[in-house]
Amino acid sequence: MNRNIKILLLASLISSLSAGLLGPLYAIFVGSIGGSILDAGGAWATFSLMTGVATIIIGRQEQLNKKLMIVTGFALSAVGTAGYLFIKTPLDLFIVEGILGLALAIINPPFDALYSISLDKGQGSTEWAYFEGFTNIALAIAAVGGALIAQLFSFRLLFTLMTILAIAATIASVAIIKNPEVLLGLKPKIDHKKRHQIVQRKLSEYKTVLKEVKKLAPRAVEKAKAKLEAEKNPEPKKEEPKTEKKPEKTVKK
Repeated sequence: MNRNIKILLLASLISSLSAGLLGPLYAIFVGSIGGSILDAGGAWATFSLMTGVATIIIGRQEQLNKKLMIVTGFALSAVGTAGYLFIKTPLDLFIVEGILGLALAIINPPFDALYSISLDKGQGSTEWAYFEGFTNIALAIAAVGGALIAQLFSFRLLFTLMTILAIAATIASVAIIKNPEVLLGLKPKIDHKKRHQIVQRKLSEYKTVLKEVKKLAPRAVEKAKAKLEAEKNPEPKKEEPKTEKKPEKTVKK
């Protein structure tokens, strides 16, 4: 299993734990803020509609940096998850679900594309099985854990834990970028020793090529001079002597 697959699996696993904590308690939470069954359905529809439409739009932008999009999506998901802490009315819930739907739309197309091209040769089925299996196991664990936390403590503690996990998923996803400091606008650290070795190797290659060029150059110059002389002083074409055709003798019978 290569580095990209490990990072994507880890980020996805943590994110699934975060989202799964609220899963079976969603309708109960909507009721606790004064919402109805219709509000619960409408909020979920907002999430799904935003995810669907935005996924089609974002998925068509092939020129976008896939790794950066994945990190951006996880970061926005963390913001949306934190929004649960400030929900007081069903309208607030609709806004939060819209943010989470957009976040998922930003994550999914580049995530699936990068995961697919990073699969190890001959391990495609196995590594997709890991993804699907770990996701569902995480959701199962989160469902039980979320119910216990809400029952014994409160939704506020549940949302705080969800936010922490969402932030952890974002941090895990940053590792997919080889130079994470680029995200902060900082210059990546330079390994001067390694850079010096690369420069020396390139110089050695250039010297070898230069020697070969020097060997071939005199021959090329001579050929060019000969061609130029031939063009300046073309040799006159020798005319072939004309031979008169003798008339054929006819033999009388």
